[in-house]
Amino acid sequence: MSLTAHPAAVPVPDQIGASLARRGADRPAPRVFPLTEDTVDELIAFFLALGTFGYQTTTRRNSAYIQYMPRTIRNVRRNLQRYPRFGRLQELLATFVDGLRY
Repeated sequence: MSLTAHPAAVPVPDQIGASLARRGADRPAPRVFPLTEDTVDELIAFFLALGTFGYQTTTRRNSAYIQYMPRTIRNVRRNLQRYPRFGRLQELLATFVDGLRY
Protein backbone atom coordinates (compact mmCIF):
# COMPACT_ATOMS: atom_id res chain seq x y z
CA MET A 1 0.00 0.00 0.00
CA SER A 2 1.51 3.31 -0.99
CA LEU A 3 1.03 6.18 1.40
CA THR A 4 0.47 9.73 0.27
CA ALA A 5 -0.22 12.97 2.06
CA HIS A 6 -3.86 13.45 2.97
CA PRO A 7 -5.67 16.05 5.05
CA ALA A 8 -6.68 13.37 7.55
CA ALA A 9 -4.45 10.90 9.33
CA VAL A 10 -4.78 8.01 11.74
CA PRO A 11 -2.93 8.53 15.04
CA VAL A 12 -0.41 5.83 15.86
CA PRO A 13 -0.79 4.46 19.39
CA ASP A 14 2.45 4.69 21.40
CA GLN A 15 2.86 0.90 21.57
CA ILE A 16 2.64 0.57 17.78
CA GLY A 17 5.01 3.49 17.22
CA ALA A 18 7.54 1.91 19.59
CA SER A 19 7.20 -1.42 17.79
CA LEU A 20 7.82 0.25 14.43
CA ALA A 21 10.89 1.99 15.84
CA ARG A 22 12.30 -1.32 17.11
CA ARG A 23 12.01 -2.88 13.67
CA GLY A 24 15.12 -1.05 12.59
CA ALA A 25 13.59 1.93 10.87
CA ASP A 26 16.30 4.51 10.25
CA ARG A 27 13.80 7.31 10.82
CA PRO A 28 11.77 8.24 13.90
CA ALA A 29 8.60 6.28 14.57
CA PRO A 30 5.64 7.99 12.91
CA ARG A 31 3.10 9.85 15.01
CA VAL A 32 0.42 9.42 12.34
CA PHE A 33 -0.18 7.11 9.41
CA PRO A 34 -1.09 9.31 6.45
CA LEU A 35 -4.14 8.06 4.65
CA THR A 36 -4.02 7.12 1.00
CA GLU A 37 -6.12 8.68 -1.72
CA ASP A 38 -7.73 5.30 -2.28
CA THR A 39 -10.56 4.86 0.19
CA VAL A 40 -10.50 1.09 -0.19
CA ASP A 41 -6.96 1.06 1.20
CA GLU A 42 -8.12 3.28 4.07
CA LEU A 43 -10.97 0.94 4.89
CA ILE A 44 -8.68 -2.08 4.79
CA ALA A 45 -6.26 -0.36 7.16
CA PHE A 46 -9.09 0.51 9.57
CA PHE A 47 -10.48 -3.04 9.48
CA LEU A 48 -7.00 -4.45 10.12
CA ALA A 49 -6.59 -2.07 13.05
CA LEU A 50 -9.97 -3.11 14.49
CA GLY A 51 -9.00 -6.75 14.14
CA THR A 52 -5.74 -6.12 15.95
CA PHE A 53 -7.47 -4.16 18.70
CA GLY A 54 -10.04 -6.94 19.15
CA TYR A 55 -7.38 -9.66 19.17
CA GLN A 56 -5.23 -7.81 21.70
CA THR A 57 -8.25 -7.22 23.93
CA THR A 58 -9.87 -10.65 23.83
CA THR A 59 -7.06 -13.13 23.22
CA ARG A 60 -4.04 -11.43 24.75
CA ARG A 61 -6.07 -9.78 27.55
CA ASN A 62 -4.49 -6.42 26.74
CA SER A 63 -7.22 -3.82 27.24
CA ALA A 64 -5.01 -0.87 26.28
CA TYR A 65 -6.36 -0.96 22.71
CA ILE A 66 -10.06 -0.67 23.61
CA GLN A 67 -9.74 3.11 23.73
CA TYR A 68 -8.87 3.26 20.02
CA MET A 69 -11.85 1.23 18.82
CA PRO A 70 -14.61 3.92 18.90
CA ARG A 71 -12.51 6.41 16.93
CA THR A 72 -11.55 3.76 14.38
CA ILE A 73 -15.19 2.72 13.98
CA ARG A 74 -16.11 6.39 13.41
CA ASN A 75 -13.41 6.58 10.73
CA VAL A 76 -14.82 3.48 9.04
CA ARG A 77 -18.36 4.92 9.15
CA ARG A 78 -17.19 8.25 7.76
CA ASN A 79 -15.38 6.54 4.87
CA LEU A 80 -18.33 4.27 4.11
CA GLN A 81 -20.75 7.22 4.10
CA ARG A 82 -18.50 9.32 1.88
CA TYR A 83 -19.07 7.04 -1.11
CA PRO A 84 -22.49 5.71 -2.16
CA ARG A 85 -20.88 2.57 -3.61
CA PHE A 86 -20.19 1.41 -0.04
CA GLY A 87 -23.83 1.76 1.07
CA ARG A 88 -24.58 -1.96 0.96
CA LEU A 89 -21.33 -2.80 2.76
CA GLN A 90 -22.20 -0.35 5.54
CA GLU A 91 -25.68 -1.82 5.78
CA LEU A 92 -24.28 -5.34 6.18
CA LEU A 93 -21.58 -4.34 8.67
CA ALA A 94 -24.05 -2.30 10.74
CA THR A 95 -25.89 -5.51 11.63
CA PHE A 96 -22.77 -6.52 13.60
CA VAL A 97 -21.31 -3.16 14.70
CA ASP A 98 -23.65 -0.59 16.27
CA GLY A 99 -21.23 2.26 15.54
CA LEU A 100 -21.65 1.77 11.78
CA ARG A 101 -25.40 2.40 11.78
CA TYR A 102 -26.62 5.53 10.00
